[in-house]
Amino acid sequence: MIRNNNLLLKITSVLFIAFVLVSCGGKKVTNMSEAEKAVIAEEKEIETTDATKKLVPDWYDNTDKDKDCKSGNYVCFVGAEINNDDIQIARTIAEEIAKASLASYVGGELSSIIDLVRDQAKIGKETTTSQTFTQIIQDINKKVSTKGWEQLACTADCSPENTNLWNAFVLLKYDKYYAKQLLVEEVKKDQELESKARIAKAWQDLEEEINKAEKSN
Repeated sequence: MIRNNNLLLKITSVLFIAFVLVSCGGKKVTNMSEAEKAVIAEEKEIETTDATKKLVPDWYDNTDKDKDCKSGNYVCFVGAEINNDDIQIARTIAEEIAKASLASYVGGELSSIIDLVRDQAKIGKETTTSQTFTQIIQDINKKVSTKGWEQLACTADCSPENTNLWNAFVLLKYDKYYAKQLLVEEVKKDQELESKARIAKAWQDLEEEINKAEKSN
């Protein structure tokens, strides 16, 4: 009986050890599987990032790579967006980013000119004349959001292979004289406003710049 009990005990011990080994082994396989998944996911992310980098147009990091931008007749702005759902959404957002930079540039450029005109022509900031200038600048900025620039875009062909990511890169090539010309044209519509503006050397310089640009074209 004792002998049978010893045999039973040995069998039980062997079965227990086998169970532990199988359990540990199973857990190890599961861990390895999770680790492998993590590695695969990381490799895929790296591949996607690398693929996206290869798709970035030369002009995105250096607008002088575009001949028009380099010519000096244009001021250029870029925008980029990555979207998981729709290429058109990516393109629209990229375009809006570029337009926001353009609007900031135009607003700053025209405001600088008008500030000089106000100062040189002794026009107070709280006067009706000054407020008219401000309104003209705001109206021009709205026009510039739809006119005065050309767009170059890289969109549908910019999706890395085997991914659901849509990459859009947009370049806006803005005619640097466009907003200035609009400013001169708008002021000329108001004789009183024009006569006050012409007192300032800054305005005279602006008109001369626009005349030279028109002749060169």
